[in-house]
Amino acid sequence: MRRDDVSEGVSEKEEGDWNGLNDLLRKNGLPAVRFRRVGSGEVLPDRDSLFSAIHDFGVQLERKNETIEDLVLASKRNSRLQSRRDGELQTNEKKNEDTQRALEKAKAEIQRLKALQKTESESAELLSKKLKSSCIRLQQQLKVSEHRVKAKEVIVERMQTKLQQQVDKENMNKTRDRRAFRNLQDRDPRRANPRDIQALETIGVYEAQREQMQEETDHLKSQVAALNSELRDKDNLIARQSSAALRSEPPVWDECLDEGGAERASGSQSHFRYRPASSSVASDEMMLEQLEAARREQEVAAAKLRHREAVMIKKVAMIEQELLAARETIGELKEENANLTLEAESRPSIRDYRLSQRRIHQLERQVAENKLALEEASDLNELRKYMGTKELVERDRLNHRLHLNRLNTLPRETTLEVVKHVCRVLHLTDITLIAPSLDKLCSVVAAVPRMEKFIRDVCGFVFLHVNDNAETKDAGSARFELEQVLPTLQQWMMERRKLHALEGFKASIITELCKRTVGPGILNDTEDGNETESPPSHPTTLSRAVHIVSELVELEKSVIHHREIYTQAAAEVEVKSIEGVLPKINETYLFVNEMRNFLHAVRDLLYLEKDTSLVHCLNAIRERLQDNASNPAHAQQSDKHDGAGTNQENVYGGNTPNFVVERRRSQPSGNVAANAEANLVGVRQVREMSVLVRELKRELGAATMEEILPRTKRLMELLSLSIHNADPEDDEEYE
Repeated sequence: MRRDDVSEGVSEKEEGDWNGLNDLLRKNGLPAVRFRRVGSGEVLPDRDSLFSAIHDFGVQLERKNETIEDLVLASKRNSRLQSRRDGELQTNEKKNEDTQRALEKAKAEIQRLKALQKTESESAELLSKKLKSSCIRLQQQLKVSEHRVKAKEVIVERMQTKLQQQVDKENMNKTRDRRAFRNLQDRDPRRANPRDIQALETIGVYEAQREQMQEETDHLKSQVAALNSELRDKDNLIARQSSAALRSEPPVWDECLDEGGAERASGSQSHFRYRPASSSVASDEMMLEQLEAARREQEVAAAKLRHREAVMIKKVAMIEQELLAARETIGELKEENANLTLEAESRPSIRDYRLSQRRIHQLERQVAENKLALEEASDLNELRKYMGTKELVERDRLNHRLHLNRLNTLPRETTLEVVKHVCRVLHLTDITLIAPSLDKLCSVVAAVPRMEKFIRDVCGFVFLHVNDNAETKDAGSARFELEQVLPTLQQWMMERRKLHALEGFKASIITELCKRTVGPGILNDTEDGNETESPPSHPTTLSRAVHIVSELVELEKSVIHHREIYTQAAAEVEVKSIEGVLPKINETYLFVNEMRNFLHAVRDLLYLEKDTSLVHCLNAIRERLQDNASNPAHAQQSDKHDGAGTNQENVYGGNTPNFVVERRRSQPSGNVAANAEANLVGVRQVREMSVLVRELKRELGAATMEEILPRTKRLMELLSLSIHNADPEDDEEYE
């Protein structure tokens, strides 16, 4: 008790040393500082409370500094206003005189503005009249252009008709070429086959040449006919001349005799020429008349043909001239059509014309509205009618309270300079935006203290919680800047997201661990049969979950190890699946025991040594069989002796054959008959054990992997113990 009183007195004394500080803080309106005891027993102020007290003290100091600055600025402002008012009082009289002069100038300016307004209105009316006249002129031009377009459309239709005729002619030529190709190839031409296209082009060229040659042939025929007629005329002329010459000469006989020709002309007739006489002259004249008549008919026909040919040549020339003229006209029309198309594209469409009309009407309305606004802007009373009475009253009261009416006496240059300065400060180009900008600025200034308090609280909170995990010396020397707040908050946000993710991970892990159906103590199972199965536990803490996960990892390692052992054993015993390993092991174990019992029985029956190998046993059996085959009497005695032994065994073990381990008791080497008596021990126990192993084999084949390993181990241990405990002396002899 005394020690407690002494400690309380010491603590009150130590806290009393700091009471002066708390009293001083309370007097200044600051919260008291809390104290805490450190490990050495000293009482020190709490860091958070000390920081908050210092922070509040700094805030009050800043407020006082701001108040002092405001007072100093207000005093300076008042002194300036006082000096300014004194100067204004001295210059009021001068300003009154200047105001009178400015009033007279303003009246003159008003008169000038009215005259200017009148001229502007007249110019606006003239402009509207000009716009109307231009609109009418545009309408007329539009109608004229429409008529021109219609005329050009008629011309274009004609040209299209001519072009269509040309196209039809080309189509006929193509049809003719296709027909010729069909007659030659017995098939239609293919569009995608270049050979067919080339053949069509060749056929077209040959057909064009054929037409041209046909025209030339016709022309040559006409020329030949003309030449024939001329040749006949010449022949007739020559014939007439020859007939006239013959008619003028007398008839003469001409004897062709050569000098001394009597001898050479003997036996030959004399040759003579008979000149036609008068009878032949008449027939010749008739023939000449007929020929003359035929010639005249031919000349008439040739003249007709020549006339017809000349007419045809003239027609062909005229057609060629018309064709050339048509081609020239087509070229001119194409050029004119292109020009008209360009002109039509350059000119406004009907839609554009209507849009221009709407634009003109809109501009006219804007001109009228601007004119009305100009008239209203010239008079302030016109502007007041758009304001409510309440607004006007409040405006007048505010003007009276702020003494703004005295600004009316300011000169125009000063007012413009002030307005320009305000626009430069606010970065404005339109003076109508000054009032909204000032309203926004006032609202922002009104919200500054609240924002300042919020920023200060946030910065203080962040600063205090950032330095919680830092060392004391680092926290004392640390400096916190405003730019660190946002990165700190972002870092906290990321940590908070990570925390949520970890919580979700924890919940999912615990949920999955709660689904376990095997107890967590499976790795600590002992090999004895007295273990008890505990129900699966539900992890509720992280340490328990970590412990279960570690157990699962160890269990996985053991399962992998056992699986490797089982896989190797399955490969050795030639078993397809791991589930058949344990039954195969039990079967092998029983087979080995049976073989061992068989060897023991054979050694005892054949009176062999206990360490005799299997090969020697088989050789002994073979020799015994050979001896029995060579000596039947001895074999019958052996059979009787074996039958007695068999009856004795059936008495021991019933009618079922028993595979037992026979042993010979230690007898003197001379007493062979006593050694021949077999002492059968543990027959029923071994039989029951074999049946039990088979049943257990079937049961283990249907069990799970987790239950097979411990039960198999225990079963094998129990079997080995039961077999060895059945006859301990036999085990000692085998050892």
